[in-house]
Amino acid sequence: MSKLRLVAILILGSLGGPALHASNLGDSVRYVLDTDASTQERVDALMQLALRTRSTDPTSALAHAHNAVRLAEQSGDQLLLHEALSVTRGIQAAIGLHADHLRTTLSALAISRSLQDPARMAEDLQAVSTAYRVNQRMDKALEEARNALAIAVATKDADLILRSRVFLVRTMVEAGRTDEALRMAELALTTPTNPDRAMIQARTRMLMAKALMAQGKPLDAWPYLVMAGRVINASGTPDDRIELALAQARASARAGRHADAIAMMNLATGLFDLTICPDLQLELLRTRYELALARHDDEAALHGLQGLYNAEDSFKRAESNMVLAGMQVMYELEKKDQLNSDLAIENKEKEATIEEQRISNRLLLFIVLLFVGLTVALFFIARMSIRTARRSRLKTALIQRQKDENHAKNLELQRQNMRLAEALMSDEQKDIVIKEIHHRVKNNMQVIESLFAIQAPEGSNRAWKEAQGRLKAMALVHEATHKVGGEESIPVQPHFEELARNALVAYGCHDRVSVFVDAHRIAMHAADLMPLSLLVNELITNAIKYAFEDREAGSIRIGLRNTDGTMELTLSDDGVGLDPSASKEELGSIGSGLIHSLAQQLNGKMTFAGGAGTTFRLAFIPDRMEQRLAS
Repeated sequence: MSKLRLVAILILGSLGGPALHASNLGDSVRYVLDTDASTQERVDALMQLALRTRSTDPTSALAHAHNAVRLAEQSGDQLLLHEALSVTRGIQAAIGLHADHLRTTLSALAISRSLQDPARMAEDLQAVSTAYRVNQRMDKALEEARNALAIAVATKDADLILRSRVFLVRTMVEAGRTDEALRMAELALTTPTNPDRAMIQARTRMLMAKALMAQGKPLDAWPYLVMAGRVINASGTPDDRIELALAQARASARAGRHADAIAMMNLATGLFDLTICPDLQLELLRTRYELALARHDDEAALHGLQGLYNAEDSFKRAESNMVLAGMQVMYELEKKDQLNSDLAIENKEKEATIEEQRISNRLLLFIVLLFVGLTVALFFIARMSIRTARRSRLKTALIQRQKDENHAKNLELQRQNMRLAEALMSDEQKDIVIKEIHHRVKNNMQVIESLFAIQAPEGSNRAWKEAQGRLKAMALVHEATHKVGGEESIPVQPHFEELARNALVAYGCHDRVSVFVDAHRIAMHAADLMPLSLLVNELITNAIKYAFEDREAGSIRIGLRNTDGTMELTLSDDGVGLDPSASKEELGSIGSGLIHSLAQQLNGKMTFAGGAGTTFRLAFIPDRMEQRLAS
């Protein structure tokens, strides 16, 4: 059973409504388990089912995860067993089986150490730290968090190191080590920013704000909350936004800005329909109680304190019930495993008895067949000895004839191989010449660009920079062609990123304007990429020159996608915007003529929308339809 078939079954199992989801998915997994699927496919199916039912039926999810671990142990695949243990410990932590969670995590850590996988070891050590923190062993939690960071640093994986540092910061804040947390957070913020790390750094700033508030410095914490809010409000999860609003409410209350605190509390309350996290619900009640105390509203504070106590009792009762249910599931699973073990021993004893009987029967049959075989063999030996001499003469003649034919065929194959080698050498020489041409064209354009930079007259710096940018865009196409070794399929994503980076550096705004490119798995022919690169360069240059005047920061987003052979380019900025009613003559000052000429060259039409920011769209069908997904 293939991986594709397994994924299809799981998807079909989840197509029903919410009431049918768990039932359909369970039927799909049972179908996988009842078929001739491999052990790995069965383990994958059980882990998928456990993850999907984790929030709705955690006790059933724990049973599925336990079965996945048992099958993975039988397979002997250590990586598969590590994945099953990781899923199991997450469900155990959600249920509240903290002791079982710690044991499972230590088992996973032992496997990652035996595999000598530093990345998995760092993640497992973070899970061990979390287990110690839940059990109020903050000293051990800090020790394991530091060990996780040490192993992550040895891997030289920037993303893993950043995540490990942020995890250590969070552990330090919860342990009350605020000074150490602030120093470690500053070190984490020195990591270069990119779209994938922006959210992690925003959460780091929110942790720094919590540390400063714990030190009684709400005004110092507020700038970090503002910087974190720019990223979290744009692309954060509901839990991130709720946590940010509550932190801003606490900071405002402690700074005496009660109106702002009430506004942040209302914002957090309005977002609570999007989350089911009990910790955030308790945090909301604590913040509401703290705000009432800050406002000296004794009645609201008393009401909030009662609500907080009631909620804590309710969550503790629910957690106790969940723990009891999880313990019952584990007891039933262990009882079932013991029963299966007893049945397996009994089956082995019966199979041993049956096997002994089979051996006896086979031995008797073998003796009978051996006697019959010897009799028949004697008859045929006498008969075959007569034919052997005659056949040997015929075979000798046949072998000689075949030998002659093979010699002739070998000579013909040698001649064909020589012709083929000559043809291959000729094609290889052509490829080398073409690559050398692209390389020299790129070098010549770079020389021209350098001459532009040296001999640019004063007073015309902007026009010369635009000319340099166009030359650089064309040179980048030739450079990409030289790198991939052909003109057919040039990856667009890295090409656009390099193009944008050159434009930002040329205008000295790389430290205040961010460019985000979304063109994954798109490749184009060099002949189509050349005018498209010039067009994108013009749009980026126009945005840098006009969109961010009198602004400290801004962002530009570039997207390219292929829809049934039609390419769609989107370039937008969050700048001052253009007037949609502006005429073509009024727009001529920003290169509209060149942009529309390049759009026509690509068989497309350019449109734009003004307002708060400007968005350009170009839908075009390239002359060459060899576009395909980049590998």
